[in-house]
Amino acid sequence: MKIEINVGDKVKVLKGKAQGTEAVVVELDKKNKRAKLEGVKTFKVKTKKGDSKEVHGTYALANLEKVKEEPKAEEPTQEAAAEEAKEETKE
Repeated sequence: MKIEINVGDKVKVLKGKAQGTEAVVVELDKKNKRAKLEGVKTFKVKTKKGDSKEVHGTYALANLEKVKEEPKAEEPTQEAAAEEAKEETKE
């Protein structure tokens, strides 16, 4: 199975409590085919020193789907706007 998800990609969770949630991939474990997502499946764990730290849970890559980001619509440039104005005056 080829891994198509990379660190920094936006993915959608397909299964689990966070189903339907979109998040960014923070870390990949290619050997075990798992990924950590930013802000999803986090919990606090107490350390031996009495402090607590936030830990990320992982998701199987099979339960993630890469979100295709639609390209932003380009605003018309000044040249395009000038051409449209010329066309309107011709009519």
